[in-house]
Amino acid sequence: MRETITLQEYLNAEKKGISRKLVQVRLRHGWSKDRALTQEKREFSNVFDEWVKSTNGISYKTFHKRRERGMDADLAGTKPVRKMRA
Repeated sequence: MRETITLQEYLNAEKKGISRKLVQVRLRHGWSKDRALTQEKREFSNVFDEWVKSTNGISYKTFHKRRERGMDADLAGTKPVRKMRA
């Protein structure tokens, strides 16, 4: 069932920095109407720029995953990668 969102609800969301497009995307991904209209947007850092600065032989994917998990940029770019077992 598709929920109807009123103009006032869209305007209230936009005051919180949530665009109509973002609300629609969230609903398509199965979010509840209330959550789609009220949950703050996530802020993204520019992980690629941080990774380029580290350039210690750590792959971008590894660096990015470490940053996602909360590791600070210096450690994520310098901690040796564990060897995979055969």
